[in-house]
Amino acid sequence: MNSSTKALIGLLLAGVAGIVIFLFVNLSGGKDEGISIGSKTAAACKLGNPDCLPDVSYIDTMGTAYTTKSLAGKVVLVNFWATWCKPCLKEIPDLSKVYEKYKARGLVMLGVMTDDPDNNALLNFQSDNEMSYPVVRANSDIMVSY
Repeated sequence: MNSSTKALIGLLLAGVAGIVIFLFVNLSGGKDEGISIGSKTAAACKLGNPDCLPDVSYIDTMGTAYTTKSLAGKVVLVNFWATWCKPCLKEIPDLSKVYEKYKARGLVMLGVMTDDPDNNALLNFQSDNEMSYPVVRANSDIMVSY
């Protein structure tokens, strides 16, 4: 099976999972109160809820800031990953392809890194793995909000 077939199968599976989650959330009948974590509330994003992206500061490794306001109205994919995570390494090329294909149409992809390599190691990792999307170092606000 070639890599484009694998990528297509992966995207189809992700789409099916998204549809199942969408149907579950919208057909569950009960009011979604979210899960309370400290003083924050986590709630599933659903159609008609533009405020589902947590209001935290996202600053990528190049110094670009992404705010909830600047991301309003855009499709935002937030992907949590780590340099030691084997499944994460496998998905990076496919995520980069999706980002390159749709960024001109407004897709914002933020790779939230949960480990803490030094800057040189991270730049080498991004280059070696052809990461084309912005990388954000996780902070306590991001981790608690998700």
